[in-house]
Amino acid sequence: MIDKVKMNFRATVSLLCWAGFILSAAPAMAQTVFIPVNFGAPYEPQQVHDELMKAASQDTRLSIIPTAQRDELLNVHFPELTLPNVSELEQRFARGNDSFLNGQYDVAAKELEAALDDASKRLVALSLRTGFADTTYQGGLVLIQVHYFGNGDAEKSAAVVDKLVRLFPTRIPSIEEFPPELIELFQTAQPSSAKGVELTVKVAAGCHARLNGHDLTEAGTQATLTVLPGKYGVAEVCDEQTTRAYVLPVDENTVVDFHDDFAKAYTYPVSLTLNVANHISESQTIASMLGTIGRRLGARHVIGAGLVPEDSGMRPGYRMLLVEVGSGLVREFTVPTSEVANSDGMLDALNALWTGEDFQLVSLDEPGGTNWTTVGAITAGAGAAVVLTGVVFAVLAMQADSDFAECNKTQTCRSSSTMVDSVKDRSRFSTTADILYGTGAAVTITGLVLIIVDQLDDSGSDSADNWHFALTPQRDGLSFGLSTRF
Repeated sequence: MIDKVKMNFRATVSLLCWAGFILSAAPAMAQTVFIPVNFGAPYEPQQVHDELMKAASQDTRLSIIPTAQRDELLNVHFPELTLPNVSELEQRFARGNDSFLNGQYDVAAKELEAALDDASKRLVALSLRTGFADTTYQGGLVLIQVHYFGNGDAEKSAAVVDKLVRLFPTRIPSIEEFPPELIELFQTAQPSSAKGVELTVKVAAGCHARLNGHDLTEAGTQATLTVLPGKYGVAEVCDEQTTRAYVLPVDENTVVDFHDDFAKAYTYPVSLTLNVANHISESQTIASMLGTIGRRLGARHVIGAGLVPEDSGMRPGYRMLLVEVGSGLVREFTVPTSEVANSDGMLDALNALWTGEDFQLVSLDEPGGTNWTTVGAITAGAGAAVVLTGVVFAVLAMQADSDFAECNKTQTCRSSSTMVDSVKDRSRFSTTADILYGTGAAVTITGLVLIIVDQLDDSGSDSADNWHFALTPQRDGLSFGLSTRF
């Protein structure tokens, strides 16, 4: 059990809940997402993961994202490659185009604006269906003309241009498909080094990158382009097949490599876990990967946890990491799995992970080792019990001595068997008391030495190796002696 005062911790949680209720108008707290980590253990400690989520939900400081909400976010940002159905949206674009050609500008504007807004939120569909991306782009061009020529609203035309430039930063309409005066709007709205950020996409040899459905076939295995800050869908396409797709925020210079360590370690939705068996000793690398997931999901903190196997060369047990997105690893530790398999233990672990407060495990030995502090305590207790027994015999010896003194006062008693019995009892009880005193003291000291040596060893003191002790029979065979060597 982690050495914590649970009542104080629960009281803190309760006070925080009341504070959240009273200050309901305060800004929302930064959210934390939990990601299971595979350190190479033969099985997934799902029960312990469940305890973590349950305990984290009770601590308002964490503001943990519920499992269902987390998975929805992951599905958006790490989508499956199944082609989404967008036929209804394509039909709306078609109806808007027809209304424009028929001179029904208000109808066309309403239809196309709604369709473009919905399409802008479907980055997965844009990334995976190039036909849908083309339909959206062409629908946007028509909407610009609806506002500019049909309704005479240059301001709305510019707003649509800005939206198209954000969705398709690599596409500028040609003179064959667009009026020259509107092409100038596109050229003016293009991202630049002053108002944009760089996005680099790396793919395998023989493949090409795709950005929001637009194939960057001329870029080769690495495409670098300037985009306006926002979210983008990027994909790797090999032999006309999409192999992987991400939806990610790009608010600073960003590099996306479909074959780096992160891409190999995190294969969601195939697996929810971050597989870091090849990087198990590299805490900063693991933290960077967890931070990447957190950044894409919009979380402020990430908790990663998983089971470290016994043959890993590291401390086996449940390893927990806290990562602050954008800053890196906050802290980490490994605890015996049994210590966090219940709600109290997990609450303590999360509190220690979040606050950095010191805690001490019940056993710092490897599995199968001996807890000498416990053995010492038992030994010292047994020695004390022996000493107490010696006290009883000492009292009996005193009583026998008193009987002897009383009997020695009269001639009649001195000549009787009572005198002889008193002498025998006094000698027997006294000898037994001496033996018990010596043995009990030796055993008690032995237990105390075991505790001291174990605690010195746990604290990492170099002097621990200089301690030696032995329980040695004396010549009379009736007592034991204790020797130590420093």
